[in-house]
Amino acid sequence: MRRECRSVDEFEKVDRISEGTYGVVYRAREKATGRIVALKRVKMEKERDGFPVTSVREIGILLNFHHANIVNVEEVVISPK
Repeated sequence: MRRECRSVDEFEKVDRISEGTYGVVYRAREKATGRIVALKRVKMEKERDGFPVTSVREIGILLNFHHANIVNVEEVVISPK
């Protein structure tokens, strides 16, 4: 099922979990349901050609893994910034 990407504004950041080379991970709350999720903000400052290929690879890998110790990718949300 395909649907449009939701806005990151539909989530409220609770706190910062971790930061790595390619992004920052936050604990966030979905405003509509109160559900706690992890949000990763991808670092885009070095990108001139669109979405970082490293992030595309990471999403692809995470979509194929199903393990209790690995976070499931549910969707990609966007921000106008």
